[in-house]
Amino acid sequence: MSSPKLPKLPLEILTVVIDALAASHSDINTLLESMQSASLTCSAFLPLCQRHIFASVAINHLQRPSQKPISFFEFARFFTEHSYLAKYIRELSVYLPDTAPQGGRGGDVVASLFKAFLNIDGLKSLSICLSRRTSSSEVVKWSDSLFTPAIEQLLRLPSLSRLQLSNLSEVPLDTITTNLRYLSLDQVSWKSRPELTSFDWLPPDLEALDSNYSPFTKTLLLSIRPDNQPFVSLKKLARLQISGIEESLETCRIAASKSESLASIYLKTRSRESFNGLYDAILPSFTTLQHLVIGTSVQRHDPDPYQHACEELQKITNTNIQSITFQVHLPFDSIGTTGDGWDQIDGLFTSEVKWPSLKDVRLEVRIWRYMRPKSTFDVTMQKLTTLYFKKLLASNRIHFVYECHDGLLHI
Repeated sequence: MSSPKLPKLPLEILTVVIDALAASHSDINTLLESMQSASLTCSAFLPLCQRHIFASVAINHLQRPSQKPISFFEFARFFTEHSYLAKYIRELSVYLPDTAPQGGRGGDVVASLFKAFLNIDGLKSLSICLSRRTSSSEVVKWSDSLFTPAIEQLLRLPSLSRLQLSNLSEVPLDTITTNLRYLSLDQVSWKSRPELTSFDWLPPDLEALDSNYSPFTKTLLLSIRPDNQPFVSLKKLARLQISGIEESLETCRIAASKSESLASIYLKTRSRESFNGLYDAILPSFTTLQHLVIGTSVQRHDPDPYQHACEELQKITNTNIQSITFQVHLPFDSIGTTGDGWDQIDGLFTSEVKWPSLKDVRLEVRIWRYMRPKSTFDVTMQKLTTLYFKKLLASNRIHFVYECHDGLLHI
């Protein structure tokens, strides 16, 4: 049975209809179902639906056991046979296997992958990480993967503006190319390629940088190309997130000193002592910084999780910061219910001289209970505002929010 024909409508109207239908779905599965149904309803909808169906593709995605992942071979075969569909791909997630393809097919798969990737010309976002069949703490060496040579041609696409790298070691510094604006790193280390002596592209002007458990991020920020240009330019950096490493503050200071427009900083340290030097880390961005988020994980014996942070923030005067958020993770048996740190938060930010632009202060506490029942500690933390924060709660200038949530871990 042939598809019914709609009254002849301009392409712009049909596009608006399909785009509105796609925007009404936040879940990828229901989106695909709606697009497939619409494409069967009317043949005129088919190319418009394909644009949404193939906009986001994942290869070797093993994090969803209920869904059969698309293998590298299947991806290469499909987008080689249907090359016109590759132009719709805007987001691509590649999950690198920790072993080579079985049966000696590795070379054939890579060759087919090269051909399939050549058909992609409008890619905006690329994510590359290690398959989650292995431990999340493991990494794969960039040069050891059969598939990275094929992937490198995607990194040269002029349309690519977002790059996410996870669980990778010795990634060549020259993979960071001109048009990147957003870079996310999770357990990534870098290396230079001495044989590469000339560059035909300018350093990218990063606008956002997220670094999680990647101590070698400092290497990326400080490395210089043979043409005396940096591998990345941070002049236009507006958002910075650094977490999970001992050198978080030093990495933050380097990035802040190179940026002329840093407006948002997120810092998460492993211990409260790691906040020593916080003032110096954010000092270079005082004229532009508007939003500051400080996170830490507290040990059981630590009664004042933000004592050192508050001592550092007391050095600040006449800042443009508009919002500050404290995020603290507590173990279920923590004794961190009292201490000067909570009082310091209350008394620190009500000075209009030191914080003339401050409008919002948030304290977000998460208690990890490991599937154990709630205790008096949980109750005390839920009612922390009855003991502290009187000045912030009474302030007409500052909007103060306190949140306490449970974090359940299975053991």
